[in-house]
Amino acid sequence: MSPHGLVFLFPLLSLCVATRSTMSPIHLEPRTGRPHAFVDDEGREIIFHGSSAVVKGPPWYPAHDSFSKDISMSKEDFEWMQRLGLNFLRLGVMWPGTEPVRGQYNETYLDQIEAIVDLAAQHGVYVMLDAHQDGLSEYFCGEGLPNWAVRRIEGPAKWDQPFRHPFPAPFSEFENESCFYREPKHQNALFPTRQACDSHGHGPSFGESTFETAQAYDGLWSNWNGTADAFAAMWRHVAQRFAGRPEVVGLNLVNEPFAGDFYHDPLIMLPWPSPTNADRKNLQPFYDKINVAVREVDDDVLLFIAGITWGDLGSGFSAAPGGDAYANRTVLTYHYYDPPQFSAEEQILSHAVEAQRLGTAAMMTETEAIWARGSYKHMKANLTDACDAQLTGWCDWGWKSFVRKGPADDASPSQYYEWGAPKTGHGVDWNGKDDPPDYYMPYLARTYAPRVVGTLKSMRFDGETSEFELQYEVGGLRSDLPSEIFLWQERYSPNGPNITASSTVGSVRVEYDGRNLVRVFPGDGLATGAVVTVSIQK
Repeated sequence: MSPHGLVFLFPLLSLCVATRSTMSPIHLEPRTGRPHAFVDDEGREIIFHGSSAVVKGPPWYPAHDSFSKDISMSKEDFEWMQRLGLNFLRLGVMWPGTEPVRGQYNETYLDQIEAIVDLAAQHGVYVMLDAHQDGLSEYFCGEGLPNWAVRRIEGPAKWDQPFRHPFPAPFSEFENESCFYREPKHQNALFPTRQACDSHGHGPSFGESTFETAQAYDGLWSNWNGTADAFAAMWRHVAQRFAGRPEVVGLNLVNEPFAGDFYHDPLIMLPWPSPTNADRKNLQPFYDKINVAVREVDDDVLLFIAGITWGDLGSGFSAAPGGDAYANRTVLTYHYYDPPQFSAEEQILSHAVEAQRLGTAAMMTETEAIWARGSYKHMKANLTDACDAQLTGWCDWGWKSFVRKGPADDASPSQYYEWGAPKTGHGVDWNGKDDPPDYYMPYLARTYAPRVVGTLKSMRFDGETSEFELQYEVGGLRSDLPSEIFLWQERYSPNGPNITASSTVGSVRVEYDGRNLVRVFPGDGLATGAVVTVSIQK
């Protein structure tokens, strides 16, 4: 569906032009029978729906001064996020951009990130800062670590027996010298060409199964050459830069971490509930180190942590980073792809159960399955329906491609394009400023409750019929505040939505702005503990 000619004037969450001061800080509160909930300082429970903006090559950040169909996170992009009911952005803060030279932080780069955070705040969108990696390094046809932080295997003479020729070939053993080029801007690093990365069979999942890549991951987890210390110090610097910014909901410590050197310790590949799992052996000490560094400058920011991607029964952590004392500042994150996941329902439920075990929150922070359902044979129902069933938020991949080809890019041996690097996957470009991808409106613009005054009990939306039902228990710190429901007006044309609301004690009052926002206000006799039911139909 193309939204040409539609004019959206509404602001999500009652914000037309917001400033930083209007964003309420987010903390976690325990809930009975489910993970901790995101709650603002006024006591309203928050559900996040969002998208991702990750630039996987230089300049490592989205453009923000003007709109483009491929690389921008501009004012117009955030206006579209509001129109779609999205209140969450997963923004890549890339280590090569932040610390291109060891010990030297690029404040100009962080200025660009901060400008995007400012725009998000002006439009009521919370930001999670994401240290993104796929395949760990440009050396391995991926991205993530700056070149100085990558452990390299220089040649077969240094390989330990009996793995002299691991499958597939290591990256230092591509077929011939034409597979490489030197990048003067990156300390004269010798990288595989983009063409070699596309044609060479270097293994599944961005080549993480190669001996050299697995060794490099293990080097980071085990603090080879102080790289884990440097990574923790980088996060400390970023946390200090954004401390006190309520629109920065948290820090995603590392995207989709790989287990490590399974050639010499194959048992780390066994996921939870195996006691040998990599989450417990490698990642938990790594996250503990980052927690210590970050808490020196910000004791309140939420840390988003992830286990290995194939942990379909949940991650294997025995505690949150920093132990039980920091569990209420920890969010367990997970993704959904098929493979390695068996089903969306099981993935969401298993991590909800694990978050309860750890005493943390949980959130699904990356998937294409919201809209690319035909590629997911094990998904019995819409993924977002499964998220609603567990009262958890979600984040789509991704807002745009954040890749732009220049006129000479196809002939260039460099792995980079004019903007970004697409070797490890990217989102879908827009058709134009007022013409996003067709799936945005029917799949991202779901009817849901981004804020309720109290505790969510249940939430259900049927994308086929547009029927919505919400139940919540009244609570919170402000008895005069409304709960808020987003809806996409076009779903309910031509007669508009039919909204009914009732309460087990007292009454409630409903206001609909005629566009996309429903507010449910307390009425006579409404008391804490009352259960409010709201139904919306065509």
